[in-house]
Amino acid sequence: MQLCQDGGTGIHARLKILWLLAMRVRFPLLVHILLFLLVVLMDFCAISFLDVVSCIASSTAVLSLLPQIIQSYRTKSVHDVSMLMLLNLTVSSVSWTLYGAMTADKPLLLTNLLLTIGSLIMVWLKRKYCSAERP
Repeated sequence: MQLCQDGGTGIHARLKILWLLAMRVRFPLLVHILLFLLVVLMDFCAISFLDVVSCIASSTAVLSLLPQIIQSYRTKSVHDVSMLMLLNLTVSSVSWTLYGAMTADKPLLLTNLLLTIGSLIMVWLKRKYCSAERP
């Protein structure tokens, strides 16, 4: 089976084969439901596989900072969080935000704008709570 240039039936056929495989290999019910929804979404909404992958990547990237922000806020402790890592993430996400704005790539722009906000919140929490931990 070859992948079509337009992202059409080749992807759908692969997902249906993946679905049949999931039925034979006893995956958890959640995997069956997610695969089914993915196939239905792509068939009826004319969404390409690339759109689905980019949506998953964007949402998981943005959500990746949320647990650390919540934990830092609740415990008022950021001692184990590296400021160098936070600054690197901030510079990276700002750069990707600018690139997304210059190329008019809205998903890239939105994802990295949200990542920039999250990383700036973490930098602020690090500065706030590190100064409070020092005598």
